[in-house]
This record gives sequence, structure tokens and C-alpha cells, in this order.
Amino acid sequence: MQTMKLRYISFILPLLFAACSTESSSDEPVGLRVGFDNATKSAAVAEAYVDSIPSASNPLEADIWFSTTKNTFVGKQEASVDYSSIDVHTKIIYYGPTITVPQPYDGKHFIHYPPSHGKVYCVGLYPQGKWAAAADGKSATAAIDGKTDLMYANQKEGSDDNSLSKTRQIYKHKLTWIKVRVYGRELATGDTWGKIKKISVKSESKAKISFDTDAVEYSDITDIIAYESEGEIIPTTSTEFGSILVSPTTNGKYTVDIECENHYKTGIEVSLTDNDGKPFTGNASGQVFVLTLYFQTLPSIDFTATLSNWEEEVRTLELKK
Repeated sequence: MQTMKLRYISFILPLLFAACSTESSSDEPVGLRVGFDNATKSAAVAEAYVDSIPSASNPLEADIWFSTTKNTFVGKQEASVDYSSIDVHTKIIYYGPTITVPQPYDGKHFIHYPPSHGKVYCVGLYPQGKWAAAADGKSATAAIDGKTDLMYANQKEGSDDNSLSKTRQIYKHKLTWIKVRVYGRELATGDTWGKIKKISVKSESKAKISFDTDAVEYSDITDIIAYESEGEIIPTTSTEFGSILVSPTTNGKYTVDIECENHYKTGIEVSLTDNDGKPFTGNASGQVFVLTLYFQTLPSIDFTATLSNWEEEVRTLELKK
């Protein structure tokens, strides 16, 4: 089994947008500057952005969508000569906290503020190339594949006399991270169960952001596989078997399926707990839960599913052949 290396990232990844100067005009391109809050830290999967500040070795790459029509980002890649009308999708790469200009939307033209203090609207989507705009530009969707960290920064507005530097665009994680660990209580546990072949968690497979509300909806239930192989012996020490990003639960529970050589169980409802061992009732977006499966010699499993620094709160589940 390949061991996944984990690093740490803030739940909320903020970017501070700024014009190139406080007296910006339509003659100069819109610039953006990255900044980070001292937010609570937690582990993240390998494909999430994991550094606290972008660098040349690990830049932050995001999609930046601009429009002069509020709540609408079709991405026609069109801008009038004076930038009074803008509807473009472009990209930005941060190599540090300094002012950064987004890439030219057509390979040669940069975004400028509209004349006469006209407003330009902007949203940020992470990672690059994962979000697709609806035909009317009112929303964007992305697939939830278990590996990709999805973040979104709420719609902001700016102008040449009220630059984007006066507001902060905060990127927030829109998925929940689940870290799956396995532990065999006795040496004979493996003989009872046989090798572990598959562990999966129920999740929606699509995230949709509505720009008029900045709200995210999730749909299309599927199985996100945390672990799958020809068979792995149940370890006698707590061992990580998988690390996945799934849609945030709305009822404080996740449904888990487990398959071993000799036994299996589907539809296991795992209740989440907070750091105090109480039922988790908050927003699961951007949160990390450790799901530990305790295999016993008898065909049963104890489990815990706790927020970050977890404490044991055990239930027993019978698995049937």
C-alpha cells in the first residue's frame, strides 16, 4: 500500500486583491495581491494547495473571472476597447505576496477598470481548469472526484476609484476532508476478516456555485473510494489507508462501505463528533475528520469519526458475510 504524505493548510485561504495603485485608471491593468490570515490549520490531501504563502517552488494557480454584469460570468472572452463591457475568464499565478497581474485573457490583452468609475465584478475559483460556467453565466460547476480540493472566493466588485484592494477575496474550501485509518485489535483479526479490499464513502459528485448568492449546492450521489486493492493485511497498529475530499454532510453523518475477503458491510452510518466528543453540528465545509475503523476478531467493527484532534466515541457494527 502506498503511503500518502500529508501537509498542512489553513481551512480558509484568503487572497487580497489590489489595483496597481490607489489612483488606478482604465489605462493600467487590474493587479491583485495575495495575502493570508492566521486561520486554523489542518491536514489536507496531496492535491490541495498546502503552503501558507505562494512561492516560486509552489505557486498558487487560480482561475479569475471578470465581468461588468453582476452575477454573470459567461466567459465570452470579450472586452470593449474602453473596457466599459467585460466578460472574460483568465488565470493568475501567485509566486508570492506581491502585486500580481492576471494573465492576458486572449494572450495579449490585460483587464483594465471601466471608465467613469464603472464597476467590474470578479470571482475566484480553485484549482485552474476545474470549474465550468453555465450557459447563462449565472453559476459554475465542478466535479467532486475525491482528490481535488475545490475552493471559491465570493463575488467582489471594484472600480478605478474604489479599487479591489479595499475588499478582500477569501478563498474557502468547499469540501470536507476525511482521513481513513484502520486498526486490528488482535493478531488474529486478519484471519477472521481476511485482507481489506475496498473502503468507500458516499458523497455527491458535483458542486454548483450560484453567483447571485455565492451559495454552493451538491448533487448526484456516488461512492468516493478511499482505498482499493487486491487485498491488504489488516495492520495491528493504527495505519492510514486513505485520504479523500467529499461533499460536506448536512446531517452530521457519512455512509461508509467496507469490503474484506471474508466479510463486508454496506451502508454504515458514521456520526461525526467534535473535539469534545459531542455530535458535530457545524458546517462541515473545510473541516477535517479522522475516521478510524477498529477491526475485531469477531466479525464486527468499532469506529470513531472525530474532528481534528479526535477523542474516542465508539459504536459497534456487525458485518455480515
